[in-house]
Amino acid sequence: MHHDRTVEYNTLDSFRGMRVQKGIGCLENLNILAVVDAHCSGANLIKELEKLRQLRWLTISKLTKENERALCVSIQIMNHLERLNLVSISTDEILELQSILSPPPFLYHVVLRSRLQSFPSWITKLQKLSTLGLNNTRLIEDPLNNLKGLPNLEYLWFRASI
Repeated sequence: MHHDRTVEYNTLDSFRGMRVQKGIGCLENLNILAVVDAHCSGANLIKELEKLRQLRWLTISKLTKENERALCVSIQIMNHLERLNLVSISTDEILELQSILSPPPFLYHVVLRSRLQSFPSWITKLQKLSTLGLNNTRLIEDPLNNLKGLPNLEYLWFRASI
């Protein structure tokens, strides 16, 4: 049977993450953490992420409204983060993702696969952002107005759920 990888990649189910056990925070020099299941890992994951300040690449799947605020706090202190991929638990889950007041300065790649309450204002502060993917956001306002001031944005894609 032939599998269309594009379709698989675009569904939320294609981001089946691993459950993270308590204690991953001891890997303080970890650079890449992908793909982690926020729903299965629960509060342990969010608390442990605060200790992983050397992360350069973070992908989290099955994100819920209940754990997004704590995640945003952790992301703010990841000063080396370059790539961020966030995937909600379902196409019906609406995330805010507004709690990042001071985003990581080296973030150049952001992909959000979730319905969004509104466009995350912190994205407009990402001077190094070159890649932005907004999948299944169902934004009411036009996000292009928020992207005018991003001098390095080269790749932008919008995708509806399949």
